[in-house]
Amino acid sequence: MESNEVLRARYSELAWAIANQQTLLNAMMARLQELQTRLDSIVYPVLSLPPEITSGIFLHCTPEGYRDVVDTSFAPLLPMHVCRAWRQVAISTPALWTTFHVTGASRSLPETAKVWFERARQLPLSVSLYQSVLPPGRVIDEFLATFRQHSESIHSLELDTSRDGFRRIDTHLLDFTRLRNLSLRLLLGEDEAFDHAIEINMFHSVPLLNEVFLSGIPPSLIPLPWQQLTKFTGHFLTLPACLYVLHRMPNVTECALAAYASHDIGAFEISRHPTIETFTLLRAAVNYYDPADSAQVLAFITLPALRTLRIENVIDFDEETFHSFLLRSSAPLKTLSMRSRRGISPVLPPQAVLMLTDLEISYPNNEFLATFFGSLAQFPSFLPQLQNLAFPTGYRDATVLGSIPEMVRLGGTAITARRNLQGCAQLQSFRVTSDSHDATDLVSLLSKGDLQLFRNLKASGMDIHIGSEWESLV
Repeated sequence: MESNEVLRARYSELAWAIANQQTLLNAMMARLQELQTRLDSIVYPVLSLPPEITSGIFLHCTPEGYRDVVDTSFAPLLPMHVCRAWRQVAISTPALWTTFHVTGASRSLPETAKVWFERARQLPLSVSLYQSVLPPGRVIDEFLATFRQHSESIHSLELDTSRDGFRRIDTHLLDFTRLRNLSLRLLLGEDEAFDHAIEINMFHSVPLLNEVFLSGIPPSLIPLPWQQLTKFTGHFLTLPACLYVLHRMPNVTECALAAYASHDIGAFEISRHPTIETFTLLRAAVNYYDPADSAQVLAFITLPALRTLRIENVIDFDEETFHSFLLRSSAPLKTLSMRSRRGISPVLPPQAVLMLTDLEISYPNNEFLATFFGSLAQFPSFLPQLQNLAFPTGYRDATVLGSIPEMVRLGGTAITARRNLQGCAQLQSFRVTSDSHDATDLVSLLSKGDLQLFRNLKASGMDIHIGSEWESLV
């Protein structure tokens, strides 16, 4: 057993070691504090930017499209969680808070909307609301109270909700005197149909409104200043509804329609619309088995001011109706885009397409290609102003794969021959693309000579794209 003297000696030794380590620790703590002070004095380059530059960067970071902006993963909320300086810049930038696009309901929605709109101050607001943010109960009532308070600042409004959602919003006295852009989409339940009536009366005073999008809502059931609209898009509208709204909009210049559910076509007369310059027909099948009828609209309208015509994925295309429409309108048509999943091989009346500069046709058959490129190569009077030509495809079937080599082979020969013709414009761009194939899928179908011909055309300054949407073989 150790003696008292030995124990005291060992105790003193350990106490000295602890004191020595404490001295070292204090020195290290002092050094650490010194380094922290020096670090605090450093201004990071990003924090040395003027506030207006930082706010401009924040504005470029805001999400695009339909992303929910009330999300801490994106601007404007994300920068607020980085540091106090960025938070202050974000709060002091009203333009960051002018877009309120929400897709999810929460109990904090009323307070979030209140803070959001107040930070935007008096700047015009763009608001998008979806059915999921319109829950029953006190939350929605509080939110709509805030929505009503700031409705005067809204210049763009998108409502995608149910019949009940529209009714609840419609009960509030809203002020849309600054509204310019309106989008309304009716969302249906499992047992609902588009033909069930719904009236929307909240837009009784919208003196600045000029652009409207409706989906599933009959135009006759929503009082709007139709005469002042310049742009209109209608989805899931009956053919009579399409003709009704065209008749009500004497000043519209851009119009897109998706008509369905054919009625007695003999009951309508052909009407003339003098101001439409851009007209688009969209596929409108309510489900996979219902036929789309959008192209039938062409049988009942005349558009003498038409400059751009687009037919997008319409499956009921009728060449005779199309031909008659072009001749009847006798319009200064510049751009023609025809996309159909069944393929379109239209007859283009020479007198109706004299001014055409841009042409896009999907899924043309080989017979059409031979006639089209033959005329392009031989006759300067055939599409004499044509400058841009495109053949987009998509399906992975034998017909599509078989037509792509013909587009390239005949196209290259025709473009080269046309360069020797006098009295016609020369093509500036040529595109053959497939959104269902990689460029490597197509290279084995095309001859090296054809590809080299297009490489030479590209080297001469022509815009050439042959391959997938993302990669060209040329």
